[in-house]
Amino acid sequence: MGANERRPSPDWPETASVPVLPPAVGYLLSTLYDEDLSIQSLVTEVERFPSIAGRVLAVANSAWSSPQASITRLPDACVRLGLKLVRTLSIALAVANSFDPLKCQGFDGERHWATALLAAEGATLLANGMGQSEAALTWRSVALLHNIGLLWLADHCPQETSAALLQDTGEGLVAKTQNLMGTDFCSAGAWLARAWGLPEVFPSVIGRQRDPGAAGEHFLAAAAVGIVADMASELFSGDPWTADRVPLDVRAHLRSDLAQSTYQSLSAALEDVQAMGRIIAAS
Repeated sequence: MGANERRPSPDWPETASVPVLPPAVGYLLSTLYDEDLSIQSLVTEVERFPSIAGRVLAVANSAWSSPQASITRLPDACVRLGLKLVRTLSIALAVANSFDPLKCQGFDGERHWATALLAAEGATLLANGMGQSEAALTWRSVALLHNIGLLWLADHCPQETSAALLQDTGEGLVAKTQNLMGTDFCSAGAWLARAWGLPEVFPSVIGRQRDPGAAGEHFLAAAAVGIVADMASELFSGDPWTADRVPLDVRAHLRSDLAQSTYQSLSAALEDVQAMGRIIAAS
């Protein structure tokens, strides 16, 4: 770290400025994950945010979607993309527009959002497979934000975060950011979620995704999010993921075949998810 680079103080959570929760994020989290939400209701909610509606239309017309004809109406775009994707995309776009990580040289927006999308999909698969279907949408939304702390660090401490991202020390990102800044993206994300007043499941799971045993009543959700985040990370590193990476205290709750099939599903979706990550990063 150079002499002119700022190291956050040890009590950074108390002294750091809290970004204002964008109205779209809280509103969309509370409305788009209604189990009974219809396509028409979804269209009505997304129309409240023209910038998000415009990006949804852009995605529906992108090479990734490859429509046979141009899509010019939001209802048609939502039908084309489907409820699940529009829900996830809308919240991701609202969050992405809240930060400016581009000043962090080492930040890879495509990877960040593709990892978030993979985690959201994986958490949904695990919830359904673990008999937690009623919590599937909650797990999905928390998993989508599991790495929001890194987004905040890239915006708030760009030099230190870039140094951590670009270091080749053999350590994981959590260890590298702790060494450089005295915190990590899990703790930063939990602090941010709590500062924003999100439901307790968000800070509990985001903060304890690497240590689900400390997540209390949210143990299963934290375990699932930590596992799918690990899967996504391995996919991007090019290393195979196997079920023996599941923490010992989680194995009694998660069948190895379910874990492995979830990884295979995410692996098959990687190319499409990377394309979606590029779209969100460019928003």
